[in-house]
Amino acid sequence: MVKYPIRAEEYRARAAAELAASAASPLEHVRTKHVRSAQVWTNLAEAEEARGTVRETRAAMSAAQL
Repeated sequence: MVKYPIRAEEYRARAAAELAASAASPLEHVRTKHVRSAQVWTNLAEAEEARGTVRETRAAMSAAQL
């Protein structure tokens, strides 16, 4: 049972979309904005993965104590 779905894949897809938008833009300031946005989405994905690992570890420890 997953109470909190892992959204890391969604966040990584959004980061990829931002990088694609950056590559498609002829304007430097717009490319910079998209690259920064992609970095934020990547950071969110990494944080979500870390939280998922912590949740899994806690669940395993809890199950082991039962």
